[in-house]
Amino acid sequence: MSASGRSGATTRGEYLLTLAIGEGKIAQPPNLFADWLYELRDGGSIVFDDSDVTAARSPDGELSRKDVFLIRNIGLTRAGRTSLKSLRPR
Repeated sequence: MSASGRSGATTRGEYLLTLAIGEGKIAQPPNLFADWLYELRDGGSIVFDDSDVTAARSPDGELSRKDVFLIRNIGLTRAGRTSLKSLRPR
């Protein structure tokens, strides 16, 4: 991700979400996008700072678009890079 010309998209979840919607990678509304980010983090593929998200999360604990907006410093881990390399056609 950092080598990409779009690496600025990873500084904030808001930018990443806008890019993903704009390129048709995810549908509107992006209800599952926050869940996917957390699944990737829990699996060790990415890291990010979500210290502002816990204060914004809805009372029922569900993730929302506003949660994605508050995520920042998204980065791909070594394990995430290895997973991507294994998915590429040879």
